[in-house]
Amino acid sequence: MGTFFLTSLLADPVFAVPLAAGGFLLGPRALNLYLFRRRIKAFRSNIEFGLDTLMTALHIGMSMEKALREASMHSPEPIKSEFLRLAEEIAGGLPEPEAFRGLAARIPCVEAEELCDAVELYSKVGGPRSLNLLREVLTSLRDGISTRYQVHQHTKGAKTSAILVTFIPVAYIFGMLVLAPDLFRPLVDTQMGRTAAFVAFLVFCFGLWLVMNILRSIEDF
Repeated sequence: MGTFFLTSLLADPVFAVPLAAGGFLLGPRALNLYLFRRRIKAFRSNIEFGLDTLMTALHIGMSMEKALREASMHSPEPIKSEFLRLAEEIAGGLPEPEAFRGLAARIPCVEAEELCDAVELYSKVGGPRSLNLLREVLTSLRDGISTRYQVHQHTKGAKTSAILVTFIPVAYIFGMLVLAPDLFRPLVDTQMGRTAAFVAFLVFCFGLWLVMNILRSIEDF
């Protein structure tokens, strides 16, 4: 309904109906996608804490299940819940590689894939040597996390600039609406103005989508 009223002000009601339907259908999907990507980002940011505890627990002789439970106790979300779920699945009889493949499917990112490969190698090799191999792979994974963090730090200024440039027009429009609302009256009162405003809105949405894709490509590094 909000989309309908907004587009009714900016353009003809003919445009408002399909846009309102699109907002109603795609809005929940967009929200779920945002929450999903936010969870992946949190996983990637906090996985290093879980790996440190996991390696320590395995080194002192704990089984994978107990090591995961121990790591979950000292890790932030979503590492805590994911490691606890892995421990429950392994305790229920699911093989360790399959449990970690499930993790990689729920949290599709480089870190989860590498962790899955490391545990699969650990399960196949077995014996004392497997722990050394697992430690080396997890250490390499942790180094990769640190490298990606440094890259994100170096690109933070560029990302901030892109966000500012994107939303400067929005701030300008709201400012002018407060200071000189009469300047926008032709955009509402005339057919040509409503059409121009509608086209500008679509162009802005396309530009916003383009900027978000660029920022997402940086986050996915």
